[in-house]
Amino acid sequence: MILSIFTLLVSIVAIDGAVIGSRIQDQTGIVQTFLSYKSSIGLPLSRKGEEGLLVLSRKWNSSEPNEFACDPVTPVRSRVISGYPWVLLIRRGYCEFAEKLINAEKAGYELVIVYNDQDDRLIPMNGDADPEVKAVFVGLSTGETLKSNYLYSVNPSALVTLTPYYTLPWHMYIVPFLIVISICFLLMFIFLVIKKVRRYQRRRRARLPASKLKKLKILIYSEVDEYDMCAICLDDFEDGDKLRILPCNHGFHSHCIDPWLTKSRRVCPCCKQAVFPDEKVPVTPPSPEVPAPLLSSSNSYDSSSEPHNLAPNITDSPDEHTPLVRHV
Repeated sequence: MILSIFTLLVSIVAIDGAVIGSRIQDQTGIVQTFLSYKSSIGLPLSRKGEEGLLVLSRKWNSSEPNEFACDPVTPVRSRVISGYPWVLLIRRGYCEFAEKLINAEKAGYELVIVYNDQDDRLIPMNGDADPEVKAVFVGLSTGETLKSNYLYSVNPSALVTLTPYYTLPWHMYIVPFLIVISICFLLMFIFLVIKKVRRYQRRRRARLPASKLKKLKILIYSEVDEYDMCAICLDDFEDGDKLRILPCNHGFHSHCIDPWLTKSRRVCPCCKQAVFPDEKVPVTPPSPEVPAPLLSSSNSYDSSSEPHNLAPNITDSPDEHTPLVRHV
């Protein structure tokens, strides 16, 4: 895709003009843009472009076609009511470009389109003469399309515009680009939704259902009990406190341990033992352990690597609790 875009941009750089055709067909407006190459001889095109009605070249004072315009061309007809000038469509071949444009000028034409007679290659039109006409060169397929759809005799509503620049039809590229971007965002959204749903299901499976919470032992605390402090809130138990006793024999305030079991994990916060050992509890994979530093296998003593003891010497005799160390 990137290569095709690059090729298109390179071709646009090599092209310096366009022929824009517009017509009405079945009450629908149709606009087409064709690449063109402006002529090196003749008058330059205006920046806004030159509009006109397209006609074929014919022999002098005859209705026979003269598509190559190597012979004198029938003089231009008077302009129609709309005021648009006539654009002469000529086929390449049998004579020089300058001769074709001179015959068009003598016939009174101001605008000329010369199309390739072999392929769609665009070539510059050079010559020694400098006729006072404005001309462009187009490919074979463009010439055939203009003849079949944009001739005044075929469609009087057809109009062609010769421009010295090529207007990139951005809608042809923006729409596919937006479609691709939309598909990417849609796939990302679906991926995030699936990931979130799986995470929710995983967390839900790790929680303890309220129906099973009721099966756990409840104890009303008194001073004779062996429990002394809640490991969650770190408060000492008092007489009358409602304790939840887990199968591992750890006790907690019921209002402390119940949210832990029903909203987080179905394991004991202290020993991580499952509340119901017979059930498989989904666990998070442990993080990789950091390898311990390697110890040197050499037993030789190096005084330079031994840290210096900067503490002052203690001359007092050690008390009875201080272990005595014999120095060698």
